Amino acid sequence: MPGLGADAAVTRILFVTVDPRRDTVARLAQSTHAFGPAVVGLRGSARQTEAIVRRYRVSYSAGKPDARGDYEVMHSS
Repeated sequence: MPGLGADAAVTRILFVTVDPRRDTVARLAQSTHAFGPAVVGLRGSARQTEAIVRRYRVSYSAGKPDARGDYEVMHSS
């Protein structure tokens, strides 16, 4: 975030999962680590997730699980 100048040191980017059942704390930490120390991963209950989705007008959906139980989650940016 070089364009932020001195503010870069105190700026955080928040990634909030819309799949808290699958995105464990460890999985979020692994994912956000790839983006750098300014990125923080957050997860909550289904109720908390729905509240933040409404607040920030995010859309998301989960596909049907395949034979192994894997599924794709799509979301707005």
